[in-house]
Amino acid sequence: MPEKQLKLRITGMHCTACEKLISADLKEVPGVTEAVINHTEGSGLVKFDSAILTDEREIFRTIEKGGYHAEEMDKMPMSHDHVPEKKKNEQPIVEPSAVPDVNRRVNLSLGGMHCASCASIIERSLKKVPGVKSANVNFAAEKALVVFDESQSTLQTLIESVKKAGYTAEIASEKDPAAENKKRQLVIAKNFHKFLFAAVLSVPMLYFMLLDFFKWLPGGDFFAPYVGIISLILTIPVQFYAGAGFYKG
Repeated sequence: MPEKQLKLRITGMHCTACEKLISADLKEVPGVTEAVINHTEGSGLVKFDSAILTDEREIFRTIEKGGYHAEEMDKMPMSHDHVPEKKKNEQPIVEPSAVPDVNRRVNLSLGGMHCASCASIIERSLKKVPGVKSANVNFAAEKALVVFDESQSTLQTLIESVKKAGYTAEIASEKDPAAENKKRQLVIAKNFHKFLFAAVLSVPMLYFMLLDFFKWLPGGDFFAPYVGIISLILTIPVQFYAGAGFYKG
Protein backbone atom coordinates (compact mmCIF):
# COMPACT_ATOMS: atom_id res chain seq x y z
CA MET A 1 0.00 0.00 0.00
CA PRO A 2 1.49 3.43 -0.97
CA GLU A 3 1.29 4.83 2.55
CA LYS A 4 2.35 8.31 3.56
CA GLN A 5 2.32 10.18 6.82
CA LEU A 6 2.12 13.80 7.83
CA LYS A 7 3.47 15.31 11.02
CA LEU A 8 1.33 18.29 11.96
CA ARG A 9 1.48 21.20 14.34
CA ILE A 10 -2.12 21.79 15.50
CA THR A 11 -3.24 24.90 17.38
CA GLY A 12 -6.53 25.61 19.15
CA MET A 13 -6.74 22.37 21.16
CA HIS A 14 -7.64 22.57 24.85
CA CYS A 15 -8.24 19.04 26.14
CA THR A 16 -8.60 15.37 25.26
CA ALA A 17 -12.03 16.11 23.79
CA CYS A 18 -10.26 18.18 21.13
CA GLU A 19 -8.09 15.16 20.34
CA LYS A 20 -11.18 12.98 19.88
CA LEU A 21 -12.92 15.56 17.68
CA ILE A 22 -9.95 15.98 15.34
CA SER A 23 -9.18 12.26 15.26
CA ALA A 24 -12.81 11.38 14.51
CA ASP A 25 -12.92 14.03 11.77
CA LEU A 26 -9.77 12.74 10.11
CA LYS A 27 -10.80 9.09 10.23
CA GLU A 28 -13.88 10.02 8.21
CA VAL A 29 -11.63 11.20 5.36
CA PRO A 30 -11.35 8.45 2.72
CA GLY A 31 -7.84 7.03 2.71
CA VAL A 32 -6.84 8.03 6.25
CA THR A 33 -5.74 4.88 8.09
CA GLU A 34 -4.56 6.37 11.37
CA ALA A 35 -4.72 9.71 13.21
CA VAL A 36 -2.83 10.19 16.46
CA ILE A 37 -3.47 13.59 18.06
CA ASN A 38 -1.77 14.97 21.17
CA HIS A 39 -3.25 18.16 22.63
CA THR A 40 -0.51 18.62 25.25
CA GLU A 41 2.19 18.79 22.58
CA GLY A 42 -0.09 20.42 20.00
CA SER A 43 0.89 17.81 17.44
CA GLY A 44 -0.65 15.18 15.22
CA LEU A 45 0.48 12.24 13.12
CA VAL A 46 -1.74 11.25 10.20
CA LYS A 47 -1.16 8.16 8.06
CA PHE A 48 -3.04 7.75 4.79
CA ASP A 49 -3.18 5.76 1.59
CA SER A 50 -1.98 8.08 -1.16
CA ALA A 51 -3.78 6.01 -3.79
CA ILE A 52 -7.11 6.92 -2.21
CA LEU A 53 -6.39 10.32 -0.70
CA THR A 54 -4.75 12.08 -3.62
CA ASP A 55 -4.99 15.60 -2.22
CA GLU A 56 -3.22 16.07 1.12
CA ARG A 57 -4.90 19.44 1.52
CA GLU A 58 -8.10 17.61 2.42
CA ILE A 59 -6.48 16.74 5.78
CA PHE A 60 -5.83 20.41 6.53
CA ARG A 61 -9.31 21.44 5.36
CA THR A 62 -10.88 18.83 7.63
CA ILE A 63 -9.00 20.13 10.67
CA GLU A 64 -9.90 23.73 9.80
CA LYS A 65 -13.59 22.82 9.55
CA GLY A 66 -13.41 21.48 13.10
CA GLY A 67 -12.32 24.91 14.35
CA TYR A 68 -8.58 24.24 14.63
CA HIS A 69 -5.50 25.17 12.62
CA ALA A 70 -2.84 22.82 11.30
CA GLU A 71 0.58 23.27 9.72
CA GLU A 72 2.86 20.59 8.33
CA MET A 73 5.98 19.92 10.41
CA ASP A 74 7.39 17.08 8.38
CA LYS A 75 6.26 14.83 5.56
CA MET A 76 7.65 11.30 5.38
CA PRO A 77 6.60 9.44 2.23
CA MET A 78 6.72 5.69 2.67
CA SER A 79 6.38 4.82 -0.98
CA HIS A 80 8.58 4.80 -4.09
CA ASP A 81 9.14 7.94 -6.13
CA HIS A 82 7.00 6.65 -8.95
CA VAL A 83 3.89 6.31 -6.77
CA PRO A 84 2.62 9.91 -7.16
CA GLU A 85 2.56 9.47 -10.93
CA LYS A 86 0.82 6.13 -10.54
CA LYS A 87 -1.89 7.49 -8.26
CA LYS A 88 -2.76 10.13 -10.85
CA ASN A 89 -3.48 7.42 -13.35
CA GLU A 90 -5.45 5.43 -10.79
CA GLN A 91 -7.50 8.38 -9.55
CA PRO A 92 -10.45 7.94 -11.92
CA ILE A 93 -10.60 4.25 -10.89
CA VAL A 94 -10.24 4.73 -7.14
CA GLU A 95 -12.65 7.60 -6.66
CA PRO A 96 -15.75 5.76 -7.94
CA SER A 97 -14.99 2.95 -5.47
CA ALA A 98 -15.36 5.42 -2.63
CA VAL A 99 -19.12 5.40 -2.99
CA PRO A 100 -20.68 8.18 -0.92
CA ASP A 101 -22.90 6.81 1.84
CA VAL A 102 -25.74 8.37 3.79
CA ASN A 103 -23.52 9.32 6.71
CA ARG A 104 -23.37 13.01 7.48
CA ARG A 105 -20.93 14.86 9.72
CA VAL A 106 -22.19 18.00 11.46
CA ASN A 107 -20.81 20.45 13.98
CA LEU A 108 -23.24 21.65 16.64
CA SER A 109 -22.82 24.79 18.71
CA LEU A 110 -23.88 24.03 22.29
CA GLY A 111 -25.09 26.18 25.16
CA GLY A 112 -25.87 25.74 28.85
CA MET A 113 -22.86 23.59 29.80
CA HIS A 114 -21.21 24.23 33.17
CA CYS A 115 -18.64 21.45 33.51
CA ALA A 116 -17.20 18.31 31.92
CA SER A 117 -20.15 16.29 33.26
CA CYS A 118 -22.46 18.33 31.04
CA ALA A 119 -20.37 17.34 28.03
CA SER A 120 -20.67 13.67 29.01
CA ILE A 121 -24.45 13.97 29.39
CA ILE A 122 -24.79 15.51 25.93
CA GLU A 123 -22.56 12.83 24.41
CA ARG A 124 -24.67 10.06 25.91
CA SER A 125 -27.89 11.73 24.76
CA LEU A 126 -26.63 12.05 21.19
CA LYS A 127 -25.35 8.48 21.06
CA LYS A 128 -28.82 7.23 22.01
CA VAL A 129 -30.31 8.78 18.87
CA PRO A 130 -30.91 6.11 16.20
CA GLY A 131 -28.35 6.28 13.41
CA VAL A 132 -25.67 8.19 15.34
CA LYS A 133 -22.30 6.61 14.59
CA SER A 134 -20.19 8.84 16.83
CA ALA A 135 -20.58 11.92 19.01
CA ASN A 136 -17.75 13.92 20.56
CA VAL A 137 -18.38 16.98 22.71
CA ASN A 138 -15.75 19.64 23.38
CA PHE A 139 -16.64 21.41 26.63
CA ALA A 140 -14.04 24.18 26.22
CA ALA A 141 -15.14 25.05 22.66
CA GLU A 142 -18.83 24.30 23.40
CA LYS A 143 -19.09 22.23 20.24
CA ALA A 144 -20.16 18.73 19.31
CA LEU A 145 -19.05 16.72 16.29
CA VAL A 146 -21.69 14.18 15.31
CA VAL A 147 -21.60 11.58 12.55
CA PHE A 148 -25.01 10.10 11.83
CA ASP A 149 -26.99 8.16 9.25
CA GLU A 150 -29.40 10.53 7.50
CA SER A 151 -31.65 7.63 6.56
CA GLN A 152 -32.37 7.01 10.26
CA SER A 153 -32.23 10.44 11.88
CA THR A 154 -32.35 14.12 11.00
CA LEU A 155 -30.42 17.13 12.18
CA GLN A 156 -33.51 18.34 14.03
CA THR A 157 -33.64 15.03 15.93
CA LEU A 158 -30.10 15.63 17.18
CA ILE A 159 -30.92 19.16 18.30
CA GLU A 160 -34.05 17.95 20.10
CA SER A 161 -32.10 15.25 21.94
CA VAL A 162 -29.71 17.91 23.27
CA LYS A 163 -32.63 20.11 24.34
CA LYS A 164 -34.27 17.20 26.17
CA ALA A 165 -31.03 16.75 28.12
CA GLY A 166 -31.40 20.35 29.33
CA TYR A 167 -29.07 22.21 26.97
CA THR A 168 -29.27 24.17 23.72
CA ALA A 169 -27.89 23.29 20.30
CA GLU A 170 -27.73 24.78 16.84
CA ILE A 171 -25.72 24.26 13.68
CA ALA A 172 -22.27 25.83 14.04
CA SER A 173 -21.81 28.65 11.55
CA GLU A 174 -19.04 27.97 9.02
CA LYS A 175 -19.59 31.19 7.07
CA ASP A 176 -18.85 33.41 10.05
CA PRO A 177 -15.67 32.23 11.87
CA ALA A 178 -16.27 34.80 14.62
CA ALA A 179 -19.83 33.62 15.30
CA GLU A 180 -18.78 31.35 18.17
CA ASN A 181 -16.76 34.11 19.79
CA LYS A 182 -19.69 36.53 19.50
CA LYS A 183 -22.00 33.96 21.05
CA ARG A 184 -19.60 33.39 23.95
CA GLN A 185 -19.26 37.14 24.57
CA LEU A 186 -23.04 37.46 24.76
CA VAL A 187 -23.23 34.63 27.30
CA ILE A 188 -20.45 36.21 29.38
CA ALA A 189 -22.22 39.58 29.34
CA LYS A 190 -25.52 37.99 30.34
CA ASN A 191 -23.95 36.08 33.21
CA PHE A 192 -22.13 39.21 34.40
CA HIS A 193 -25.41 41.13 34.52
CA LYS A 194 -26.93 38.31 36.56
CA PHE A 195 -23.96 38.46 38.90
CA LEU A 196 -24.41 42.20 39.46
CA PHE A 197 -28.14 41.70 40.01
CA ALA A 198 -27.49 38.97 42.61
CA ALA A 199 -24.71 40.97 44.29
CA VAL A 200 -26.90 44.03 44.80
CA LEU A 201 -29.71 41.97 46.35
CA SER A 202 -27.26 40.05 48.52
CA VAL A 203 -25.65 43.11 50.14
CA PRO A 204 -28.56 43.60 52.61
CA MET A 205 -28.16 39.97 53.71
CA LEU A 206 -24.51 40.64 54.47
CA TYR A 207 -25.50 43.70 56.47
CA PHE A 208 -28.06 41.69 58.47
CA MET A 209 -25.34 39.18 59.32
CA LEU A 210 -23.02 41.94 60.51
CA LEU A 211 -25.73 43.26 62.83
CA ASP A 212 -25.35 40.08 64.92
CA PHE A 213 -21.65 40.79 65.48
CA PHE A 214 -21.54 44.56 65.62
CA LYS A 215 -24.43 45.83 67.73
CA TRP A 216 -23.37 49.44 67.21
CA LEU A 217 -24.28 49.37 63.49
CA PRO A 218 -27.31 51.55 62.69
CA GLY A 219 -30.69 49.97 61.95
CA GLY A 220 -30.31 46.92 64.18
CA ASP A 221 -33.37 47.60 66.28
CA PHE A 222 -35.44 48.73 63.31
CA PHE A 223 -34.66 45.77 60.99
CA ALA A 224 -34.70 43.05 63.66
CA PRO A 225 -38.43 42.21 63.37
CA TYR A 226 -38.33 42.24 59.54
CA VAL A 227 -35.04 40.49 58.77
CA GLY A 228 -36.76 37.18 57.92
CA ILE A 229 -39.36 38.57 55.52
CA ILE A 230 -36.89 40.98 53.86
CA SER A 231 -34.38 38.16 53.39
CA LEU A 232 -37.05 35.93 51.86
CA ILE A 233 -38.12 38.61 49.39
CA LEU A 234 -34.56 39.38 48.33
CA THR A 235 -33.33 35.79 48.06
CA ILE A 236 -36.14 34.51 45.83
CA PRO A 237 -34.92 36.33 42.66
CA VAL A 238 -31.30 35.55 43.55
CA GLN A 239 -32.05 31.83 43.88
CA PHE A 240 -34.45 31.34 41.01
CA TYR A 241 -33.34 33.94 38.48
CA ALA A 242 -29.62 34.50 38.92
CA GLY A 243 -29.07 30.91 40.12
CA ALA A 244 -31.49 29.20 37.74
CA GLY A 245 -28.71 27.99 35.46
CA PHE A 246 -26.99 26.13 38.28
CA TYR A 247 -30.18 24.37 39.34
CA LYS A 248 -30.88 23.44 35.75
CA GLY A 249 -27.32 22.14 35.34
